[in-house]
Amino acid sequence: MRPGADARYVATGHLVYAASGTLLAVPFDLGQLQVTGAPAKVLDGVMRSIGGLTGTAQFAVSDTGSLVYVPGSASAGERPRVLAFLNRKGGFERLPVPPRSYTFPRVSPDGTRVAASTENARGSQIWILDLTGTSAPRQLTSEGANSTPVWSPDGQHVAFQSTREGDAAIFWQRADGAGVAERLTKPDAGITDTPDSWSPDGQYLAFTRLAQVQIGAVWILSLKDKTMRVFAEKPSSLVARAAFSPDGKWLAYQGYQAGETGKNAIFVEPFPATGAKHLITMGGHPFWSPDGRELVINPGAGLISTVAVTTQPSFSFGPPVPLPGGLLELASKSPNLSPRPWDYAPDGKRIYGVADVESSNAATAIATSNQIQVVVNWFGELRAKVAGK
Repeated sequence: MRPGADARYVATGHLVYAASGTLLAVPFDLGQLQVTGAPAKVLDGVMRSIGGLTGTAQFAVSDTGSLVYVPGSASAGERPRVLAFLNRKGGFERLPVPPRSYTFPRVSPDGTRVAASTENARGSQIWILDLTGTSAPRQLTSEGANSTPVWSPDGQHVAFQSTREGDAAIFWQRADGAGVAERLTKPDAGITDTPDSWSPDGQYLAFTRLAQVQIGAVWILSLKDKTMRVFAEKPSSLVARAAFSPDGKWLAYQGYQAGETGKNAIFVEPFPATGAKHLITMGGHPFWSPDGRELVINPGAGLISTVAVTTQPSFSFGPPVPLPGGLLELASKSPNLSPRPWDYAPDGKRIYGVADVESSNAATAIATSNQIQVVVNWFGELRAKVAGK
């Protein structure tokens, strides 16, 4: 069934699956493993995952006929959004760009452009958005599913994850659209590569390599000789989402602290690695301020804090301090799986993210997404809406 994701066989003899923010059902012969009728819409407004990393739809069906789901005006991945920024005093401002299902925005080194993923029923793509207002948004990619863009330090290229050749690999392409995308990694079957951060000299790309949903490591790709090596890993754990410091001498990343199963912690190590490792605080999605004097971290969904960092003459750091205003407007994600949803402006005064079009206060959207709807005796409605069963 195309498009479609997250299918479940239910006791009425149907496959129930998601397309966009809608649940559809189709009659299915379990003995013959065949579809025996046409699909029909059975429910609108079911939340979906963000960013194209999974096809998850937020619903479940019991064998006794109860349906539970998290509502959304459309899928979370397709909900219209705008680019916005939060300043250091808690002020919020939306940018004059057309609403789309933006995720994972990254600001160009000169601060004039933003690269962002979008996702809809046709797949996920990379767009280049002009913040000066002198040119229209431009779609950079078109083949396969493409997401999580990262600018090269010179602003000439954008690296991104792409499935255009069947695997979830990292490619890069000129930001002006000239030429064709070039493959940078070639993961084995079942492995997913996601770009995280360039070193300031453009010689190294830090990326997350996932072997399973909750198992991964931080790798380093050398652009000079195209070699790759593991930088940080922990057996059977998710170590991920690295960020180079502005001077290129440190690498921050998230992973599990010993004895804290299921809780992300932020670590900083020298680059190249020396064996030293500093545990900063609990949380994830670390990235550096442009002057290298602080780390921005995500303690959890809807939260954002900064940590003061000193690297000379020795490495030291302070406690996490919540930013004024928090994230009442910018959309946020738990740091457990997805890449970070924000980026720093080069001037160090603003943090860019995305905001929902439907609500001027993201706290309203968060409250809505935390509701679970229950429909009892749903099988009768399902049978009535699907012909042939």
